[in-house]
Amino acid sequence: MSSVTFDRVRKVYGDVVAVDDLSLTVDDGEFMVLLGPSGCGKSTALRMVAGLEEPTSGDIALGNQVVNRVPPKDRDIAMVFQSYALYPHMTVRANIEFPLKARKVERSVRVERVEAAAETLGLSELLDRKPGQLSGGQRQRVAAARAIVRRPQAFLMDEPLSNLDAKLRVQTRIQLVQLHQQLGTTFLYVTHDQVEAMTMADRIAVLHDGRLQQVDRPSDVYDRPANAFVARFIGSPPMNVVPATITIDGSALTLNIAGLALDLSTKFRPEDLKAGDVLLGIRPEDLIPAEDGLQATVLGVESLGHEAHIVAQCGGHQLTARIANPRGSLPHASDVMRFAVDADDVHLFDATSEQRIADSTSS
Repeated sequence: MSSVTFDRVRKVYGDVVAVDDLSLTVDDGEFMVLLGPSGCGKSTALRMVAGLEEPTSGDIALGNQVVNRVPPKDRDIAMVFQSYALYPHMTVRANIEFPLKARKVERSVRVERVEAAAETLGLSELLDRKPGQLSGGQRQRVAAARAIVRRPQAFLMDEPLSNLDAKLRVQTRIQLVQLHQQLGTTFLYVTHDQVEAMTMADRIAVLHDGRLQQVDRPSDVYDRPANAFVARFIGSPPMNVVPATITIDGSALTLNIAGLALDLSTKFRPEDLKAGDVLLGIRPEDLIPAEDGLQATVLGVESLGHEAHIVAQCGGHQLTARIANPRGSLPHASDVMRFAVDADDVHLFDATSEQRIADSTSS
């Protein structure tokens, strides 16, 4: 087992900065997820750990060893790709065994490790089949088994579930979490899927335009996003982020948006805020239909059975409300609704930097 450390790592392709001043430590035995939209630099960061890309500047370390100039074959890591990269002419057994053969591990050890990996991932009955006879989920498990037989210091996984259908993704997520718990080895996992990140990670590192935005436990990334980007990216539907203004009169702190004046004194102190423009963040589930409150005109309704998403226009800005277990009739387009907003559910971001404004509950 080993930690993985990025120390001010930068990767540039011509005029394009793919990774910009990344400093991050993945603890020994941790399941860390690199999360972000396409093109944010997460796969590039992973490939630099694997040795498939070389940092333009900065250092990458496995444990206490800086590995910038260590060839990929000499780094004690195993990588699972989005494409399964299985040899179609080989059996499952031969595919799993291949990295051990390449390292000239003796046959008795190879047999033992292959059978143990196959049992761990539920592949024992499939060892004599070819990849073409397997489902997508089974192929992904073979790719994972081929990685774990090496017993590396760290596992690197690059969008390994993106080719699977929704049901298989759920099943395989569970299996990968169980695998991590059994092995206790460091996992560095790349995805653009926030559900994977929220359900699998010990910690999430959110990247955007090559820069680290926030690294924290999944619950903290959701409950206390570091900036407006993270707020908009995490959540389904994501957090509503709209312009608002703050007025301060002595100890009275008031948030003003679309005719609603909300007292913030229960959550913020006068020293927390400055009068003027801010960005208001409010989760869709925290917009509660009510007889009084924020007025909005319904643009559309998406009913998912267990919940409904109401998309509405408010003061020139679009908001989404999530109604859990809706009962009775839902509103229609052009209906006027009101939503209650609790000050305790409000997130505020600086209007210029878009960084989170600390409140009185901050630790």
